[in-house]
Amino acid sequence: MYIGLALAGALLPHAWLGAASFGSALLLAIFWLWRRAADLDTLPVPGLWRLGVEVVLDWLAWLGVFFCVGTCLQWFRSRVPFSAPVAATGLGVLPFVDNPLALTGMLWIAVPYAAVVFALAAPRWLQLVRGYDYSYGIYIYAFPVQQLCAQVEGRWIEVLLLSAAVTLAAAAISWHLIEKPALTLKKRLKRAPRGVCVPGVRSLLE
Repeated sequence: MYIGLALAGALLPHAWLGAASFGSALLLAIFWLWRRAADLDTLPVPGLWRLGVEVVLDWLAWLGVFFCVGTCLQWFRSRVPFSAPVAATGLGVLPFVDNPLALTGMLWIAVPYAAVVFALAAPRWLQLVRGYDYSYGIYIYAFPVQQLCAQVEGRWIEVLLLSAAVTLAAAAISWHLIEKPALTLKKRLKRAPRGVCVPGVRSLLE
């Protein structure tokens, strides 16, 4: 998804990016809903099985809608009214929806919207750690760390605490050694002459 977003920023006119995000979300949603409504078997990406990896297009599409909806919220942020009561209402009605397809459609909108609202209205104690943003490291390291810690014998609470501690440590190391230094490149690219950046990358970075 990140690679696709970068390519869109580099290849498409700046004014088209919002429409591209919306169109991508719509196409992925139609693809997933069609396969689920037709009760079709899952569709793995061809050839990856040779590498011992299986990526299922159905679930890639399902997760991709969340990503693209979040991108749309960012792109049209000046037109979208972000409200905590609306976000809470959207999440609150989800347990009462019986139809699986309708529930999925509501999830695709309610969850990204609530996540953005929470991020914009984060409590003050969360803003205190803004200078040390371990969130992305926690996001990318949590799964592999959990899989490793699951091999350790012990009660589930012990494995949970161990994986949380190791994930946080990995995220902290990643922030200080990789992510924070990499963010300085963003400032350098924004100061660079126009001819240095691929067309569209400057607007994506900003």
